[in-house]
Amino acid sequence: MAHSVRTDISATLALLGGSPDWRERMDVSIDGVWRSFLAFPIALPFLLLFYKTILVMWQSMPPEELPEVPDLPFWLDATIQIFGLVLIWSISLLILVDMARRFNWGKNFAPMLIAFNWSFLILQLPLTFLCVAMVSLEKPASIAVAILLSFFTRLWMRWRIFTQTETLASLSASGVVLFLEFVAFAIRLAQDAIIRLIYGGLVGGDGAN
Repeated sequence: MAHSVRTDISATLALLGGSPDWRERMDVSIDGVWRSFLAFPIALPFLLLFYKTILVMWQSMPPEELPEVPDLPFWLDATIQIFGLVLIWSISLLILVDMARRFNWGKNFAPMLIAFNWSFLILQLPLTFLCVAMVSLEKPASIAVAILLSFFTRLWMRWRIFTQTETLASLSASGVVLFLEFVAFAIRLAQDAIIRLIYGGLVGGDGAN
């Protein structure tokens, strides 16, 4: 299994890099498709470390510079954040499945889906380690730059996946990438509202006691 995962990630990197042999290196069988969904559970520890790093960054900032966010317990905040991420990922996949059916992506759908899934892990690992390094070097403000860089990198990676797998032309790929980001943004807004609602309930409960 570990060897197959390394091969899948290597093939996705080859696709992103424009290597002409990426199709030969990628396992587009049913097993390969299902295996690509391991990207999220493999990334989960790194996600938790990433969220913890953000928390450490906030705690190291002067009170007047702290962002106005509810102060929830880490386990609750991380659970809500991960649930939101799973929801974003799931809805994105449902949109892509519907597009594949409508536009008859055929044999190009499997490599697109595999690369789409593994790209999440490929992006999350360096982002986590970079943020940890910034906090360790006592440069927490640089985390915002790293997150912004990862945002634009994600846009490029998805555009590259759509165009390299020939599921979408360049302009159409740009539109779909931006649409998926809009959906993700809407979900995060709803998630933020839920967090503030929970925080209000916790504060209100404490006040009543």
